[in-house]
Amino acid sequence: MKILFTSIALLFPLLSVSQNIEDDHGELDDIFTIVDEVASFPGGWEKWYQFLGENIRYPGEARKKGIEGRVFLTFVVDKEGDLRNIEVQDVGKGVGGGCEEEAIRILEISPKWNPGKIKGQNVNSRISLAINFRLK
Repeated sequence: MKILFTSIALLFPLLSVSQNIEDDHGELDDIFTIVDEVASFPGGWEKWYQFLGENIRYPGEARKKGIEGRVFLTFVVDKEGDLRNIEVQDVGKGVGGGCEEEAIRILEISPKWNPGKIKGQNVNSRISLAINFRLK
């Protein structure tokens, strides 16, 4: 049974600054949803797919039950490129079978990303993407 993983970047900007996070000194710092340069995986989407293919594991329960679907995630790429506030966006009933947990795990082990920028300065920015779980 061959497994196919893909992810779709949902980089459509929202219309405002969404919230604040604490920086390393305990001060609040803005998270931007509109930036001049969108945060990105080091090496671009080709490297992201390579990383995904080398590191993701199809959850056993999902495989046994033939569960497939798309997990939507949002997270913040902070000024240093670390991923924070990783959340699954519930779009209906969810995928289940451990897919959501695996999608979160993959982002948690991800290397640092290239931060988003405004006027050449690194900023905290919110990213949305989807990881597809498909049995083939």
